[in-house]
Amino acid sequence: MFSRAVQNVLQDFRKCRIILSFQRGNPLELEGRVRLLDASILEVEITASPLEVLEEDGLCLIYIEQGESIHRIMGRLSGERGENGQLRFRAVEVASYPQRRRFFRIDAEVYMRYWGTDLDRPTKTVLQNVNLSGSGIRFVSSTPLVVGQTLALEVSLPGGSSQSMECVGRVVRVQDRGKEGQLAALELVEIEQEDQDEIVRFCLAEQRRQLRMKVRVRDAS
Repeated sequence: MFSRAVQNVLQDFRKCRIILSFQRGNPLELEGRVRLLDASILEVEITASPLEVLEEDGLCLIYIEQGESIHRIMGRLSGERGENGQLRFRAVEVASYPQRRRFFRIDAEVYMRYWGTDLDRPTKTVLQNVNLSGSGIRFVSSTPLVVGQTLALEVSLPGGSSQSMECVGRVVRVQDRGKEGQLAALELVEIEQEDQDEIVRFCLAEQRRQLRMKVRVRDAS
């Protein structure tokens, strides 16, 4: 499961960020240290961790920065402890990606509308399949777009606040999809911090929901 590069990084305790999800309230992000005990077990030191309110599945996300890369490990609380009370997690999924992808991405359905910044806002909001992160969005557009073009976007997240968020994106990549239109990737260049935080929380919750489904399928097989 772990690449040679990740194994080398985790030979001894390494500084990390760990995100824990709780039965009530927002996910909690803490700093800690992590090391690899064997092929799949991680030992984590965390300060001030209120473990009694962890969700029953005990799923977490661990992020380790190494040079220009970030290693992301999805783990599940094993119920065992280290000699000094360290938590132990069984790795479920491991991924590595460049630092520039600071915000992880998820596929989701959102309500949105978009228009050229020099045009009028469309009257209709549609449910759209997108790939979303705190720094960008990708979707299929029936309207021809060009790289460098700026678009105004209005996005409503399922399960989020009832108020739509507005932001500005710049087209960084387009790909022809024939009759479907274009697959357009946008970098979010103007967005309120609270809206970006809400997107990140939504992505985290959706990623953990998808992870739970994977874990249940594996447990059932």
